[in-house]
Amino acid sequence: MRTLAALIGLSLLAGCAQTGPTASVPTPNLPASLASIITDPARTAINNTAAVFGNPASVQGRPIAVAEAISQLEWLTPELSNDQRFIGMPPTVAGSVRQGRDAVREAFGVRPDTSPQAAVNAFDAAAAAYRANDPPGAQTALAAVTGADGAARAASLLSALPRIPQAAAGTSAAVSGLAQMNERTPPRR
Repeated sequence: MRTLAALIGLSLLAGCAQTGPTASVPTPNLPASLASIITDPARTAINNTAAVFGNPASVQGRPIAVAEAISQLEWLTPELSNDQRFIGMPPTVAGSVRQGRDAVREAFGVRPDTSPQAAVNAFDAAAAAYRANDPPGAQTALAAVTGADGAARAASLLSALPRIPQAAAGTSAAVSGLAQMNERTPPRR
């Protein structure tokens, strides 16, 4: 009887693990801004997102840079949880980055049920539209994740990134976690 109860308990726990908040989300395709990175795109994304969200004044009036940073953060969030290379990071880093990503989504009006791939696609498309001097195209791209009513506001925030403390903290934690991981891992020969 105890064995049956234990098996039922384990089955319930396994089901929770697959559907709960820690369930694995597939890593989206690499954002356009990272596609040409020859070194490690994840390390580039960690450093870039920390620079942007840690100092939003540095990207004022630069909607392309902000859209790219958001796309990178959307990609990085599941990447840190899914890629075994980052298992050496402190266990709190992935959660901190996720909280930062969620705060960015809230600030920009991105629907909470948006998949990371849809967000990467939308912010990549917005960056491409700004690059082509097509602000209405950027709003159209953003509407895919904000809805039509929120697209204009999201587009305006790309040019005037507000301070988002959770994003700054999460991306800073990723930089620190990467440094700690590098200290523990001997260089390859």
